[in-house]
Amino acid sequence: MANHIPTEAYRYVTTEAWRVMEEVHQPEVVAGRIKEILREILVGIAVFTPEMRRHLGKPAMALAVVGLDKITGNINLKEYYVRLRGNGEIAFIEDFEDGKHVDLFDMREYKPSWVHATVKKKKDEDGTEELQTGRKHLFTIGRTDKLFDDTPNDLVNGCIRGDDGGGPKAFNVF
Repeated sequence: MANHIPTEAYRYVTTEAWRVMEEVHQPEVVAGRIKEILREILVGIAVFTPEMRRHLGKPAMALAVVGLDKITGNINLKEYYVRLRGNGEIAFIEDFEDGKHVDLFDMREYKPSWVHATVKKKKDEDGTEELQTGRKHLFTIGRTDKLFDDTPNDLVNGCIRGDDGGGPKAFNVF
């Protein structure tokens, strides 16, 4: 928890709570729940160590991101990422709806398809970096203000991501 949610806040709250609890209150369970609640409350001010990952849409430029498992403590969300600011705080999109949304990404292995020829042609025309087969890249899922869902399905289904035809909407992440 050292780098994810302010440790001093967690230590203070659990110490104070521990003083008034007895065994019947299940202090270990309560301490775990306090950690979950503090993660959700303090997510806007927490500072994370960025991981530099490349995006499928612009592989030449690495984005500073953090795994959602590090933010939420939920190992089921380890393949999902959100962008960080230069100071390590989560990059909330201030000019989108209420300012509490983030771009949500997942890691996907690049496998060439019919668009491979188009990408290769674009590379030849303007010097765009060609994707390498087998490498994992970030892929934009959508935008969300709910990072603390229990399952990947709940997380993805809670995203704003559809266009009028029901397909994925491409948010400009660069």
